Amino acid sequence: ANAPSTPGARSQFANLPACVALIADLVDKDPDRAFEISASPQDLVQELLLLLCDRDKQRKALLTPGHIQLTAFSQLAASSTSTSYPVSLLSATGFHQMDVDHINDHPLVKVRGNEFEFAYEFLDPYFKAQLLATWLKSPNTVISSDAMGVMLANSNGRSSVIEHLAGLCSDTTSSEIAKLAQSIDWKGYTSAKSFLLHLILALADERKASHRERAAVISEISGKQEKIIDNITFVGTFSRLDLRGYSVSHCVFSDCTFSDIGIDSSTHFEHCRFEGEISIDVKNWKLAGAKNNSADSLAAIVCGFLLDDNVNKNREILLDAFSIALQKFWHNGNPRRS
Repeated sequence: ANAPSTPGARSQFANLPACVALIADLVDKDPDRAFEISASPQDLVQELLLLLCDRDKQRKALLTPGHIQLTAFSQLAASSTSTSYPVSLLSATGFHQMDVDHINDHPLVKVRGNEFEFAYEFLDPYFKAQLLATWLKSPNTVISSDAMGVMLANSNGRSSVIEHLAGLCSDTTSSEIAKLAQSIDWKGYTSAKSFLLHLILALADERKASHRERAAVISEISGKQEKIIDNITFVGTFSRLDLRGYSVSHCVFSDCTFSDIGIDSSTHFEHCRFEGEISIDVKNWKLAGAKNNSADSLAAIVCGFLLDDNVNKNREILLDAFSIALQKFWHNGNPRRS
């Protein structure tokens, strides 16, 4: 029952060298004291990171408080898709200039020349998730372009950012997230809304939601009536949804994989767009109603049955398929070499 979800002693946060050193320091100061962690489970990592930063401040007589150090790391992580950052940017995000010269042996970073990266792989996605959690827990805060950028970069749901964020926001309801989603101007960031879909589905998994309940939280993001999914961009893998009786309209499906989804003749797709690589492993998908949908050449090969006037489009789809195959395997009259 107490086995860690991630195998291997070195992969557990409590076994990281910096964390072990912190515990050793606490014991050395007062070996008879019983230490208690006041944080809730979802904030435990945050409190340990803060203790590490405060310990470094005390050890080196730094001027930058621990919580400011963490804020600086979160802002840098969210501002770039890179995993290395110029040391000089630390002073611009909150570090005192004098402290930047002593960053070399900070427990949370590794410095190489004029750049640094985080000492542990989980820290970069964790700091990104922390920035988003601050926004989600402060409904009146305007979302920053950095936060939007994080959601856009992780819109396919395959990043551990969502896993960390689900842990940090385990007490946040799908209704609260839906309300925030409806208050945002998504212009220029439409794919970012897919990130919130993956988040609310991850939270639904935590409470072991049924296929029907999982579909309902997606409908909630739309802000429409029950069983209506409207104006959402889907990116990535979506499964375990019961869409029977649903109307799906004005949605974009980009590089999507669908599996284990309940669909029948009461499911309707209207004014939807299918783009990129689409994979469908769903029984009865062809029973769904379709009206005024469109697809690019690649998606049309798989989704042709959802397009209007399928008979007349078969020739176009076949020609597009040959064109794509030739581009991939043929070059200047000869087979393309790998």
